[in-house]
Amino acid sequence: MPIRDAGRAEDVLCYKADTVCAASGGVLEDLSLWDQVASNLVALPRDDVEGDFAYKQVVVYVVVRSGELLLSYTRPRRSREPRLGARVSIGLGGHVEPQDVAAAALSNKYALLQRAVERELEEEVVIRAPIAGGPDLVGFICDDSDAVGRAHFGALWLVDISRPAVSERRGSGITGLTLTTTADLGRKRPQMEPWSRLVLDWLARGGVVTARQATCRTLNDGGGRD
Repeated sequence: MPIRDAGRAEDVLCYKADTVCAASGGVLEDLSLWDQVASNLVALPRDDVEGDFAYKQVVVYVVVRSGELLLSYTRPRRSREPRLGARVSIGLGGHVEPQDVAAAALSNKYALLQRAVERELEEEVVIRAPIAGGPDLVGFICDDSDAVGRAHFGALWLVDISRPAVSERRGSGITGLTLTTTADLGRKRPQMEPWSRLVLDWLARGGVVTARQATCRTLNDGGGRD
């Protein structure tokens, strides 16, 4: 997996927007999209690409679930992404960075993303329950309906924990972290960021079952190896 121009401290991994996922598609279960993205990754200064829709920045978006409960939280009012300030989210995570390339043992083609998932979870939350499943890559988010979506490509991951024992990590800036039912989340829908609405609807349709089966098939067939 070549990464061109890797990296300075404030760099993020991106690809030319017209090469992959040029049209908005919501949550996409075609995991082969990563093959196209990975072969076109470049490291660029985040400040340079935030307003440049010629590139999509790659981010991980991690849903944490305990049984029927989903983790949700409120983003900081002041953050690097002001357009999402004070929005309710069900996705933890952030940008995939050049440091993830260096830290990942590239045992399979998703290792880079998995390293970013592990780093972001470590930075944002404290999980005090055994992991019951995952992290699993279950799809990608491609949504050009607003400026944030036009600039980002999301790798959607799911983590199941055995009991609802999670808290904000001190200094993360997130507030109001809770694990709650989809019915309660539905009442927060007007305050939710767009990607969380997309993922919540996708989960309600049972998409994660199909996507998890696809992940297992990919790895079992050896397609996850470089």
